[in-house]
Amino acid sequence: MVSMFSVDGQDDWNYFANDWSNHVPAGKSAALKPLEMKFHTETEFIQAVGLSDMAAIDQTGAKTTPSFPFKLRFAPSSEFQWPSTYTEDPLEQLSKIPSGSTVWTVYGLDAPTELGGKEHLIGTLVTTSETIKSFYSDDMLLYRHQRAEDDIKLKPEWENFYPRYGSTNDLPHLEGCNYFESEEHTMEYSCPFAFLLM
Repeated sequence: MVSMFSVDGQDDWNYFANDWSNHVPAGKSAALKPLEMKFHTETEFIQAVGLSDMAAIDQTGAKTTPSFPFKLRFAPSSEFQWPSTYTEDPLEQLSKIPSGSTVWTVYGLDAPTELGGKEHLIGTLVTTSETIKSFYSDDMLLYRHQRAEDDIKLKPEWENFYPRYGSTNDLPHLEGCNYFESEEHTMEYSCPFAFLLM
């Protein structure tokens, strides 16, 4: 699974300055709009990744009926809090984390808060070796993002509590173009360049 603080990054050089989650706020930068629209070609829920795959296999390796949280929150350890201003390459700072260090405390929200969901301590992420630098992407580093739709199939009552991409607030403004959502939630355009938004 993938987690982060924000697609816009953070205004802080401290790697552990903020909580991370598999649900992220909408991007603020106009430069991210093309990326968001590309992600939207695959999913309506571009601000969340699913968790049910991680719960589909138990600790013995056997398939099981997934029991999974709506959302995870990763709270950074207070042990590794570095200056907010640049003092050292963050990769050098990370390389100083020793084996056996707790770097994140993990909390799970068992349902959307609007449905009475409560956050529970799940556990901690602890390093099992020294931290070392490697080649960027290790030549073949690929991330598979599980779609939120997979979780929604198992928990359909959660669907309305995921932010859905496609409202007019999410779309870039083009002078002279009018776009709106129809009752069928499909985008309709009266713009000669509408194909660029598809």
